[in-house]
Formats: sequence, structure tokens, C-alpha cells
Amino acid sequence: MSLSLFDIVGPVMIGPSSSHTAGAVRIGHLAGLIAGGKPQRVTLYFHPVLMQTYAGHRTHAALLGGLLGRREDDAGLVKALEEAHERGLSFAVEQINPPDVHQNTMRLKIRTDSSETMINGISVGGGNILITAIDDVEVELDGNTYAVIIRSDSPVATAGSEILSQYKIVRTFLGKTSDLYLTCWTVLQKVPQKALEKLQNLTSVRSVRLVDPLYPFRGVGDRDVLFTSFAQLKELSAPTSLPKASLLYESRRSGKDPAEILTAFGRILAIMRQSVNTGLTGKAQLLGGFCPGNDGLRMMKAHEAGTTISGGILAAAIARALSVMEVNGSMGLVVAAPTAGSAGVLPGVIFSIGERLGKSDDELVQALLVAAAVGVCIANKASLSGAVGGCQGEVGVAAAITASAAAFLGGGDPEQCIQAAALTLKNLLGLICDPPAGPVEVPCIKRNAIGVAAALMAADMALAGIKSYIPPDEVVDALVNVQKLLPQQLKGSTIGGLGCTATGEKMRLEWQLKLKQMS
Repeated sequence: MSLSLFDIVGPVMIGPSSSHTAGAVRIGHLAGLIAGGKPQRVTLYFHPVLMQTYAGHRTHAALLGGLLGRREDDAGLVKALEEAHERGLSFAVEQINPPDVHQNTMRLKIRTDSSETMINGISVGGGNILITAIDDVEVELDGNTYAVIIRSDSPVATAGSEILSQYKIVRTFLGKTSDLYLTCWTVLQKVPQKALEKLQNLTSVRSVRLVDPLYPFRGVGDRDVLFTSFAQLKELSAPTSLPKASLLYESRRSGKDPAEILTAFGRILAIMRQSVNTGLTGKAQLLGGFCPGNDGLRMMKAHEAGTTISGGILAAAIARALSVMEVNGSMGLVVAAPTAGSAGVLPGVIFSIGERLGKSDDELVQALLVAAAVGVCIANKASLSGAVGGCQGEVGVAAAITASAAAFLGGGDPEQCIQAAALTLKNLLGLICDPPAGPVEVPCIKRNAIGVAAALMAADMALAGIKSYIPPDEVVDALVNVQKLLPQQLKGSTIGGLGCTATGEKMRLEWQLKLKQMS
């Protein structure tokens, strides 16, 4: 399925990590629907790299919360471990062996009172996920379609396809588990109860499960998207504008009315403002406790006192970005943009520009549409996961989409907005992901400030008529190249970069002690 604008500016989520928290909730949620029944025990399996960070990102809690029916924006996720205990769900965590799997692989062995199911999921970045296997059967469930899953004593693919054909079958997956056949159809239209009963009545069918889509703005599946590159986006925007081209794109891919899309972006803007204001109270209680939780407030006070060297809009934007990240790091409600680890850059900049230039909320929503469209062009090629491609795919991409939004608010045309993104991204290539202990605090919070500075610098250059000598689409090619060449020790590992320092080692020991006290 094609990328949604809400894959870039979104999801709305409880922090601290879009890949390892929001994505984990979504994997857990689908896993619960697939397994069915009341879960009694679950074993969680993580990639060796994720084993280093899952506790700080609350990945285990997110998977359990999703399994118990919660979603990524549910404040109840903060107490997911306690809820699992109260509901009689025990769990264990083990490492995946062999480790030659995707770095964000999460497996769940779910035991109910009547069955046991193994589900393999991958969090691919920015909260997007993919279920790749149910028991021994390979599937591809990304949450954009309905899924019908049948377990049977004998093959039923042909008869089942005849019943489901009118609901627009996308793909069919079939295979044999240890003792049963498993058939999975992905379909675009909701399958009514009457059709499910027909499937249940097929000879040898043991169980039928219907899994609903995860997303309200899901692809309709039978339409070509309007752009996948900067060149196409620029061409589409020429007779209209970047915001209108962005709306057209999402309306076409999802089949939703533009007014509904604008309403959703209005909600996103409101939640961004809420996270800024919450952070500026200076009362964030960060999971790791390595940072005080009031750096955003300190920066804003310095800005208001006129004591910052950078002065003006830069200091205000940094203060707001830090504040959002402190909310994220304390499991508060934020908007991933494009990830939770980079959630501060976009709101920090657009609210500061809006304040200085007197922009309305409608104009700020248009800026979000610009940022989302630019992000789609990047994410069609590059990873948005720090564990897969480094922080250049998180803060780097966040700064790029923010620069385009800033240029738009500054009166830039489509060419200038796209150039602003390219000028930003090319200056953040190689940015590594290196949290020494695991929690999304060091260096993630302050790294958002660098993204703010890069975005504003690039927007000013683009508005002055300065262009990237390397074309914008080729800058994205360079990002992909660097993501592939970057060693794994610098992609979400706790042992590379800042993690190799003496203080990094001390932080890891402190965090391990804290985890023992919490358990």
C-alpha cells in the first residue's frame, strides 16, 4: 500500500518511540485479533539490538497493551504491565536466535486456554508495521486491509475465495502449520457476518477470524498515487499549491473527502500544541531520569529574558522542541513527525514561526500538509527507523520536512519548499542513532534542537533563492546509500557513538539497576 500523509505526520501516540512503542502496540493489537481468545501467557522475542533498548522504549509494555486491546494513543499504556498482571497475563522476554532478521522484529508466542499461536511482526519505522508470519505460514498484513484467517483440517482456499471474491480480495496466503492448514485473505471491504458464517460452515473449518484494519485513512488499493518523488510533487503543485497537491494525494489514495483530511490534521495540530504547552510546564518525569525534564522551560525563560545568543525565533523553536521531547520521554501524548524520537522539530518550528508571523491555525495546517507530502517523497525510498537507518532517518527527515513547512510559511513556492528539504537533509547525512542506555532521552531530546536549527537555516537559504546542487530526489538517494553503509553499531545500538564513552557505560549500569528496582 502507498504511504499516507498520516504515516509522516503521525501517528498520534503515547511516547517514547514510534517504532518500538507505537509500532509495538499495533503489532500486539493485530496479534491479539489473530490469536483470539483470552491470552494467559505470552513470550516476547526481540532482535539482539532491540534487546538492548526495549525496556527503555517500553516495547514489552506496548506489545502487552496492544494484545489487551489498547491502541497507540491510549494513556492506559503507561500502566500496561500492571494491567497485564491484574488480568492474569504473564509474560517472558527472550532473544531471537538466529539474529539474522530485521532489527525491529518482534515475535509473540501467545497461549490461550485453547490454543498457542506464534506471530512474527516487524516495526518498519514511524509506527508502521508488518505481520510477516502466523505460525509457520508467511503472510503480509500491514493493517491497511481487512484480513480473514481460517484454520482447517483440509485446504479451503478455492471455496473461501469464491465466498470472499465480492469483497475485493487483494492477496491470498496459504500454508500448513504443524497440524492444520492456514489460509489468509486480505480484502478491501468489510466482510459481513453472514459471509463469515458461510466460511465457518465449510467442510473441515476449525476457526474463522476477521481482523479489522488499523488505520482510518487506509489505501483503497485500486488507485495510482499522484506522486512518489519530489519531481512529481513539484509538477502536481505547479498549477495549484503544495497543500492542495497534498490533499489531492491523500484523498485519492484513501478515498476520503478533503474536508475529513483537513479535520484530522486540525486534530494533529491541536495535539502538537498540547504537547508543547504540557512540556513547557517543566514537570516531565522522564522514564530514564537522566535528564531533568525541564530543559524546554529553561530555554523558553532564557528566550523571554532576551539572554540567548541565537535570539528570536531559533531560541523559541528550540524551547518548544525540547518541551515536546520531554513529554515524549515521559510517555505523554505526542505526534510522531515522522517518528517519536524526532517529534519536537516540526511543532517547535511551526508554532514559533506562527507566533512571529501571526499565522492562523488554518495556515499552520497547510504547513503540516506540505511537511507530510515532502516526507512521503523521502519515505518512499528511505527508512524512518533509527534502528534501521540511523537518526538521519528520524531527526534528519524531521528537519527536512520541517524546513519545507517553514519555507511555505515564509511565502516560498513549491520549488523553494522542496529545496529547503534537500538543503537540510544533505547537511544531516550520517547522523547516527546512539542512545547510551536505551531510553529516548540522551541524545534524542537535544538532538531535536539541532534539527530545529538545520530546518530554519535551510528554509532561509531556500527563500533567498539558494538551491542544492545535488537535485532533491538524488539527496534522498544519498540518504538511502548512507543508511545502508552505516554500521549496525551506530543504528539504535547502545554501544556505539555516545554509548562507547565512559559516561555511556555508567548510564547503562544505572539503567540496569533501575530496571531491577522497577521489576
